[in-house]
Amino acid sequence: MKKARRSRVVALVTPFVSIAAILYGCSSDRVDATSDTGTMPPTGIETCQTEGAIRDCHTAVSEENGVRTCMHGTQVCMGGRWSACGASGEAMLESRVLGVHPPEEEEPNGVRPQTHLAAGDPDARACRLNPCTPDCRGYDEDAGPLGTDASLKFDAVVGTSATPPGFVDKLLRDKANSWGADCERWETGDNTTGHVHSACQSDYYCQRHASGGTDGRCAQFAEGPNETHAGKLGGTTNGGVECLDAYPDLTLGTPCSLAGAIVTPICNRGAAPVPAGTVITVAEEGPSLLTPTAPTLTATADPAAPMLACPTFTVDCNITLAADLNPGFCVRFSSAQCAGGGFSGNGSLYVNANKSVRECVIQPRVLGPPISAHGPTAEQQLQYGCANNWTGFNASQIPACITAQEPKIVTYEYNGTCPAGSVPQWTKLAWSSTTPSTSYILFEVRVRSRLADGGFGDWGPWATVGRAKQSSAPPDDPQSCPMNGPAPCPKDLFAPLSDAGASGLAARGEQLEIRISLMPALLVGPTLYSYNLAYACVAAE
Repeated sequence: MKKARRSRVVALVTPFVSIAAILYGCSSDRVDATSDTGTMPPTGIETCQTEGAIRDCHTAVSEENGVRTCMHGTQVCMGGRWSACGASGEAMLESRVLGVHPPEEEEPNGVRPQTHLAAGDPDARACRLNPCTPDCRGYDEDAGPLGTDASLKFDAVVGTSATPPGFVDKLLRDKANSWGADCERWETGDNTTGHVHSACQSDYYCQRHASGGTDGRCAQFAEGPNETHAGKLGGTTNGGVECLDAYPDLTLGTPCSLAGAIVTPICNRGAAPVPAGTVITVAEEGPSLLTPTAPTLTATADPAAPMLACPTFTVDCNITLAADLNPGFCVRFSSAQCAGGGFSGNGSLYVNANKSVRECVIQPRVLGPPISAHGPTAEQQLQYGCANNWTGFNASQIPACITAQEPKIVTYEYNGTCPAGSVPQWTKLAWSSTTPSTSYILFEVRVRSRLADGGFGDWGPWATVGRAKQSSAPPDDPQSCPMNGPAPCPKDLFAPLSDAGASGLAARGEQLEIRISLMPALLVGPTLYSYNLAYACVAAE
């Protein structure tokens, strides 16, 4: 940053000029306008200690057609408060077209290198676009850009993966059957009977054709309170079954890969939660159980013995629920939690391998129209809830998991350097970012001062100074908040720091720390491209 030559468009003005307004982006001293009586009262904002002390000040007079006019004068310490700007001695007006850099001289003025990682040589000329801050110093930062990252934690996986083509015919019985694509008629192929609850594995359900036709198809569940058997009944896209009694119905979704492990969802499509603390068991079996299709449980269920015909397998995975597994929702487990530390090759998985969780008895419902050669014309027999507990995988062809973005929080420290007899007063913050959906970026700062022995004192409290968000409605701020405005940009640092520290001196100190929190909205996160910090050197008290 270079020192600018001032263009003195108006020479002397009396100390009794009545100033019309104080505009954003101007004086770092936050002085108030004069009263209409012609006197210069204390501002009531900044405290001072030495009665009669005088310091330089700069404040806005007007802004019109992109030209901002500021007054450069002095303030006097009166009754423990700094007076309004211009209360002592002569004052001078200066006008400048906003957004145009002033002429530069050869000598640099106050720019200091960053003190954090990847330090460079910042050019804080942005704050010089405003003639109200002639002594502006600061940092212009290229943020990288800085963004959030997808989580590598298996419990951050969102959504459900599609069943790989090689497993469609093995798990979804609406494809290559002798009577065509129709899960409603599994597995007899006529309109009198079948075992529809076995027809769609891997966390799918048998759904009536969207147009009311007769070729029922296997549709994948999602996650949500209505993503249950009961939630799929009704309308032209009826589901095929519902729970006869208030118990869970466990399923396994399609596995996906994450950080070298295979992650599989365990879902509850029934009518009651699986309580927290329950251990859900999973068995890993070979591909033969899915050749040519997953086994169909043909026995008629007995409500008095709801798990009687359910198979049992050697348990390979024990998953303890940290919270209730409510109907319509899923938890996920990693193959690293299972015996042997992972799955390999082609294989199948079966949930509730030891029958320790009672599952609901399934009541099938008529799917097809009553007069149909395709869909059942009468409700099928009661079926076991465990009839849909299968999924399959090919360890070499597993789709990648989709995971939520994780919040990212970074902190950086900055040093303010001023001539002898003055101290840094941190004044303004600006930034450039994008914040899609409901994601946002939170900016917080705190300040500490150098002690007489050369060390630093304690940090002051954190003060929130900005929140970049797409909405930009208060209390949010624009995604792009430049140093040259418009309001509410740039963001003031003095008032938030003063409020947090309960003192007008709280914005002063040789070191500032900024904390930047990037908060995502599930799958999308914000990106910070750059930010600017400005400070002024003010007389030490």
